[in-house]
Amino acid sequence: MGEPVIKCRCGAEIRFVKLRSGKSMPIDPQAYNMVAVAKDGFADVLQCYVSHFASCPMAEDFRQRVKGPDHEE
Repeated sequence: MGEPVIKCRCGAEIRFVKLRSGKSMPIDPQAYNMVAVAKDGFADVLQCYVSHFASCPMAEDFRQRVKGPDHEE
């Protein structure tokens, strides 16, 4: 991955990736190998990353509040 490593406001190192939807998502920069086993029994090793939304200790502080008729402010 060629994306630069930057610091989140929580102090952790993160990278941004572009989703197919066009939005950007922060990820933790270290990759993990995971094994995906298909129904036919064959397996592939995948390089996976954790969304920083899931690992950020300050995620609740940064979360945008949803406003609208179905949500309290």
